Amino acid sequence: MKATTIRVEHGETETLGVLLLDGEIFCYTLELPWRRNVPTISSIPPGTYDCERYRSEDHGSVFRVSSVPGRTGIILGHVGNTHHDTTGCILLGKYPGQLTNPGARAVTNSAQTCAAFQARTHLLDRIELEIIEVRT
Repeated sequence: MKATTIRVEHGETETLGVLLLDGEIFCYTLELPWRRNVPTISSIPPGTYDCERYRSEDHGSVFRVSSVPGRTGIILGHVGNTHHDTTGCILLGKYPGQLTNPGARAVTNSAQTCAAFQARTHLLDRIELEIIEVRT
């Protein structure tokens, strides 16, 4: 399976994107903004990455994004809504929105979206992730 994240909206505290699975829109994503790939405060660089299924103590069965230069522990598909819920991972949600701080973006229905992602990928040990940056 190929997952593609297209980053479409860039804010001061977060980046909103769309996740496609095998070319079909699946959900929205929320990541930290680009801060030169500094661990825990930045999104990862655009590119193509291997992801392997991983059993996290905190997040259960997720995919760990590998071969990110200078980074480890990046997860695709754990529950979270705002930039406060990530230290560089890619959060999944059904809808974009705002939860608390006016102007700060969020993804909603994250738990249900992550469960649907797990159901869709439960037979897979690996997926390919391509990250595409769109700036206007």
